[in-house]
Amino acid sequence: MNPGKNQLQLDDIQAHLIRSARPSAARYFFLTITDPVAFAGFLGREDFQKLVISDQALHTDGGAGLSSPCFVNVAFTYSGLDRMGLPQHLLAQFPPAYRDGMARRSAFIGDQWGDDPRQWEGFYGSRHIHVLLAVNYVPSLEDDLSIPPEEWSEAAQKQHFSRIEQTLTGLLAGGSDFPGAQCLAQEQAHVIRYQRRIREHFGFTDGVSQPRINDGMPGCAIGGKKASAEADWEPLAAGEFVLGYYDELGLKNDKAAGEGRLNPIQPRATDPARAAYQKITMNGSFLVYRKLEQDVAGFRDYCAGDDELAARLVGRQYDGTPLVSGHPGPKDNAFDFGDDPRGEHCPYASHVRRVNPRLTLNAGVNDGTTLVDQHRIIRRGMPYGSFIQPDQCHKSAPVERRGVHFFCYNARIDSQFEFIQKNWINNCDFMHMPSPVLDPVVGCRPQNDPGQFSFNAERAPVFGLKQYVQLKGGEYFFTPGRRGLQQIAGLAQPVDPFIIPKQHIDAFDPLASDPLDVARYVDASGLIAGKRFTKLKVTAGDVTTPYYYFAHPEDVIKILSQPNVFTNDHYARRIYGLTESAMLLSRPDSAQRQKLKHDTIAQLEHTGFVDRLKHIIKPEIEAIGQRFRAAGQLDLVEDVARRLPLVVIKGFYGVAAPQPVMGEILSKTQVAHFFDKTHFDELPLLWQQRYADYGFKTTPDETLLFWVRMLFLEVFLNQYNVGFITQLAKNATNELLPHLEQQIQQRLHAETRGASMMSRFITLYRNQYGLEGRQLVLAVRQSILELMV
Repeated sequence: MNPGKNQLQLDDIQAHLIRSARPSAARYFFLTITDPVAFAGFLGREDFQKLVISDQALHTDGGAGLSSPCFVNVAFTYSGLDRMGLPQHLLAQFPPAYRDGMARRSAFIGDQWGDDPRQWEGFYGSRHIHVLLAVNYVPSLEDDLSIPPEEWSEAAQKQHFSRIEQTLTGLLAGGSDFPGAQCLAQEQAHVIRYQRRIREHFGFTDGVSQPRINDGMPGCAIGGKKASAEADWEPLAAGEFVLGYYDELGLKNDKAAGEGRLNPIQPRATDPARAAYQKITMNGSFLVYRKLEQDVAGFRDYCAGDDELAARLVGRQYDGTPLVSGHPGPKDNAFDFGDDPRGEHCPYASHVRRVNPRLTLNAGVNDGTTLVDQHRIIRRGMPYGSFIQPDQCHKSAPVERRGVHFFCYNARIDSQFEFIQKNWINNCDFMHMPSPVLDPVVGCRPQNDPGQFSFNAERAPVFGLKQYVQLKGGEYFFTPGRRGLQQIAGLAQPVDPFIIPKQHIDAFDPLASDPLDVARYVDASGLIAGKRFTKLKVTAGDVTTPYYYFAHPEDVIKILSQPNVFTNDHYARRIYGLTESAMLLSRPDSAQRQKLKHDTIAQLEHTGFVDRLKHIIKPEIEAIGQRFRAAGQLDLVEDVARRLPLVVIKGFYGVAAPQPVMGEILSKTQVAHFFDKTHFDELPLLWQQRYADYGFKTTPDETLLFWVRMLFLEVFLNQYNVGFITQLAKNATNELLPHLEQQIQQRLHAETRGASMMSRFITLYRNQYGLEGRQLVLAVRQSILELMV
């Protein structure tokens, strides 16, 4: 080993991790893996590998030889690595914070009130997000931008996103689906340039302060470093951000490891399991993602043109100049607050001072920045939404959501990102403040918070601050090295989508159950006194989920009727995807939906539907009882779950089973499903002709139930978006819909329609809503379909 040799393996570290690639635009795809083997094949494709570039290719080699001005970052959640098939002895070695995920750590780091995961958007915080694919566009890789423009025009932004779209089109062969995965959420972002500086939505220059490690490039000795008793400023240890290297504490405890070497690599473990973990995580990093929505109007209204107040809140001037004595420049980062021990220039409570206190915490001890060096993060955020210029009236600006997609890299989530979030941002007394004060920019506040901001001991505080940055979702990811990514892909195992992890159910300790959880939805005192609920915990694999079981229907109705907590939008999207028609009876509450519900109930009550339903199911229930008494046992699936729904569908809803036609198959999809295929045409010709000889048999009733079960499985139970199930459901729907429409047409032309739900809906939509023809058929079809599913 050569003395002084830099051991940092830049050829294996993904680009944009330790050094910014300076992208101007990005699109972020949050994927769920439906087929690990197919997804692994996608990761291993040559065209994809060319886009997962290294830090060395981008910076050391200057981008020479790159095939595209776009590059891709890949990162996995813990559930994503599990989904890919990593063995348990590897998964168990990942740190607890990463295994838990951001949502389960929310109370610990202070994501409460409006930032609570239960308020997050879409799938954020769920175990279904497995992978983040970030597609970044770097203008300098195809244009000479030695002098960046003053601002990115709207036309330039469209061009940047167009280049990303071209890259995606090439990757996906013109389609929209990622092989072996489906997209649960998609975001996009674009850098804000204003007056030749990179800005964030509140108007401040962004990206000024970043930690730096010794990457062997010119300029690594300026800004973003640590200060010590031996040197004014020097790079941080690579192990603070990249796995496999000594971190600050490791170098402090083992000084010999750093003698004559830059960024020394940790020794290889002798334990085989630990060595395997080191190999797969080498040159990787943990990536934190948070979608932060900014209330620009609220922030500017509070500051009301007072630039000094705004600067004190943030800790820098709008142009990035730090609030320190002397004459610093806008991009000056070589300051330590050592000459401002009382917060006279930069208040203790300022955002910049809170997230990187520098010498503030030392209390006179000549230790440099030791107390903060192990709590640094490398930020890689990018704004979304249009920028409101400082001289523009925000009240006349377009109404849209604005914010930042916050990303940061760190080697230890708990002692870096979480430490900052819990102790420096959301902790009220982290610097011995005279009164409770949160971070004025990104702190999480309850509604009754006084909104206090303290300047220093001599100046009175101000009040009335609101929470101007709202958390909309987030997750913890692992970004592997390029060789680690290949190893993960190589471990992919096929997954049977119908296998459900064995569940173990226990009652929660009553003393550990928090009745305030229940109080968010109903009157907890009444529930507890009346013993109207019980709390259980269900463990499946490594995931433990709390469940409340309520004994009274009115409690369930009250809980589910809260639109801010519960929604059926997901089911509505699934129904539309199968039928290309919207839900009618179960769509989100609106005046139109309430009227339809009222009219439907009125029609049903007029016909005595309750008595009719009892009359229809009573004989079947009696028959079930007779079979139970005769056999001494009850098959819940065959005797109850299959027979009762069929009786209701046929007798109450009025949907008849399909009638067999000589020489035709009742359901080709049902035959395909029997042979574990999605399409009948996928079967060998001999199987298509002689399927009955190979064990397939059915009845009209069983075919009708098969159609309904496939729809139910896709709408309610396909939580991993398994493509096999989705395709089966689509094929079954394509067979069921014509069958339903044919029966509706027959009822329309019948002299007497009877008292079934189908007949009642025909009367309702025709008489109350004036529907006829195709519109009438579709309305009745969708209503019956929703009831059956």
